[in-house]
Amino acid sequence: MPTPSIMVVAKYILHLIGFIKPLRLQRLCYYCQAWYLAYDRAPLFPEDFKAWAGGPVCDELYQFHKGHLQNGLYFLYDGDLGEYDDSALTNHQKEHIDKVLKEYGDCKAFKLSMNIHDELPWVEARSGLLLGDRCESIISKETMAIYYAKQDEIGIAENSLDKDSTDFHLVTALDVAKYILHKVGPLVYMKLQMLCYYSQAWTLVWDEIPLFSEEFLAYSCGPICKEIFEPDGHPEFYYLNDGDYGEYDDSILSVDQQGNIDFTLNDYSKHHARELIDFACSELPWLAARDGLPKGMDSDNVVSKDDMEEYYAGQLLSDD
Repeated sequence: MPTPSIMVVAKYILHLIGFIKPLRLQRLCYYCQAWYLAYDRAPLFPEDFKAWAGGPVCDELYQFHKGHLQNGLYFLYDGDLGEYDDSALTNHQKEHIDKVLKEYGDCKAFKLSMNIHDELPWVEARSGLLLGDRCESIISKETMAIYYAKQDEIGIAENSLDKDSTDFHLVTALDVAKYILHKVGPLVYMKLQMLCYYSQAWTLVWDEIPLFSEEFLAYSCGPICKEIFEPDGHPEFYYLNDGDYGEYDDSILSVDQQGNIDFTLNDYSKHHARELIDFACSELPWLAARDGLPKGMDSDNVVSKDDMEEYYAGQLLSDD
């Protein structure tokens, strides 16, 4: 039987799971390829993965699902990539994919990406690039075969991610604000709001659940969470310091939550408050919530968490 394409593998995964987000499908296909190279010393499919900033992406698969998010369709369902043909894979290939899905199938896309970011094939392909830099370099199949074969010596289960989400619980917006001030303070009030907003947005993408339950409102100056109040009525560009919202308690946020915020801060804290406001006010979640309101008019319209998750997942997939 000829070597199947990545589309055949993706269709099989969709057929088994039923529905999945495109980013997670890309990562599962990557691990199916990686471990097949390790076990069988041959590729499962011929297509390559590129070392995009968010993690490995296969162009051939991306071309099939990139329009999905643009059309407001966030999940891929069985049949969306074409009809699944049960004869397109051998029993051995199906058993291999089943084994990989057993180990990785319950992991969130972000955790899969973070695991891959620590592994040699992706690191080697991005050599010399900063976190977040655009990259079109191919992840070497030879490096994948050698690296994952070595990992196999200690067993795939020991290298798979913790699929248990018991370390993740909702905290408050103020808890997040305290953590950010503790990490990168002092900050002007509006920059703190924007960093909390983007921490919420990217947690929705990476873990598919909110970081905190409080909402952002589509104010004229950008998304604002009222629970992150301005202490003593200070103006929006007054500097806030660690402790201004009360003492920071390191036990409140989980390791995963702190990691999500840290990853966000790495990308966004280098920007000034005005830049972050301009970013947010040019992006779909805030624009959709304002729904044509005149410039300068404040609004209590909620910036939808669903819009945030959908929009920023699309940004990650497009590697912009």
